[in-house]
Amino acid sequence: SLQMLDAPVRGCKLLMHQFACCGLSVDKLEKAFSSPDYYSPPKYIVLYRESLAEQYLSLQTAMATNQWAVYAGEESKQALVRIDPAEFRHYSETVQRFYREVLAHPAIAQRGILLSYEQLARDPAGCLRQSICPHLDVPAHEPTSTHRKQSTRPLSERVANYSAFAALLNGPLGRQHHVLPS
Repeated sequence: SLQMLDAPVRGCKLLMHQFACCGLSVDKLEKAFSSPDYYSPPKYIVLYRESLAEQYLSLQTAMATNQWAVYAGEESKQALVRIDPAEFRHYSETVQRFYREVLAHPAIAQRGILLSYEQLARDPAGCLRQSICPHLDVPAHEPTSTHRKQSTRPLSERVANYSAFAALLNGPLGRQHHVLPS
């Protein structure tokens, strides 16, 4: 669909599972979007979530409630989720490995920026004004969205077996921090 658009600036959001399911890689993106037909080589914005515990719980809640997004005016469906520690460890290690591999790619280091979901949620206008728009060479505009955060309650109120796994969720497997190679 990106190739069908005829504009100097266009983009799409690719999720980690789409890379695996569609056989995508940064190399394939580079090849597809680096031809002379394009105005310039692709630029990348890598968005990751620092709290893997929140990301995992959000996924588990969405699967339990079949609610994948919440829009303005909608009620967020809630579910008490039971965490499987082995499954969480596997998830956390897979996600962290994915980001290490993507961020190690030379194209990302040369033409990418890195933001955490937490940075973007805390100051969307600032992220657009200071990082995203300058990176894309476009003027900044005030952000708008119809999406709402699905859950603002603490993990302890959303995980049925929280007390047994609090240390795991709040430990190194529950958080990630990445930087672009210099």
